[in-house]
Amino acid sequence: MTHVPNYLDQYWPITQDFGVIDAPINDVTAAYMSWWSLTGKPATRQDVRGGLGAALEALFPLNTRLDRRILVPCAGNRTAFFQNGFDGSAPAMTMRSLARKLRVRAYRICRKSGQFTAPETALEIYTPKQLGGDDTGFRRSLRAWKEEGVWHFAERGTPLRFEAAEQPEAGFDPDMLGRYLAHLGLDALSEAFFDGSTDTAAQLFQTNTTRADTPNYSMLDVLSGAPWAGSA
Repeated sequence: MTHVPNYLDQYWPITQDFGVIDAPINDVTAAYMSWWSLTGKPATRQDVRGGLGAALEALFPLNTRLDRRILVPCAGNRTAFFQNGFDGSAPAMTMRSLARKLRVRAYRICRKSGQFTAPETALEIYTPKQLGGDDTGFRRSLRAWKEEGVWHFAERGTPLRFEAAEQPEAGFDPDMLGRYLAHLGLDALSEAFFDGSTDTAAQLFQTNTTRADTPNYSMLDVLSGAPWAGSA
């Protein structure tokens, strides 16, 4: 059984869908700032110290604008990426862009329990062409989700070398996701993976996109299902 640390459970609205980049935080920060500058939207940046819990706490309030995002240093000179979405960090576009810019591998890691939305497990891998990606930086994706009581599975890209022994079409669940990450040398669902965040400051970026028609939510709001009220 894959061990998931308490803080990933505690902040599940954010951590149920997040990104990881195979590069140290200083390199990722510089690349992210360069990439973000192309949007023409000003953003502030600040250090956040105190480990993963403090980094995730800095993302509140949650909303659909995704106006706060944070880079967190991790083991093995890797960096995690989270945004302040109440239904996950929506990391795909950022991971794909940074993988190409830094010429490294990046990942989207998703394990939605289905408390208020459909359950889903997904792994997406992005790489530049030099590492086997296509022209858009895509390499491989696997996704299992439940819709109207029926589980579905979809995959895209050339299977990885170790996949023959896993048979993901038989049930790509959180345990299999953990095994895939282990094969990739990426223990992103373990407490030890985020140990580096206690020694090096995380980097918080914030944009000023306040709008009256997109409300903010606290953790208590999300736990009560407030963002999804009336959506059924």
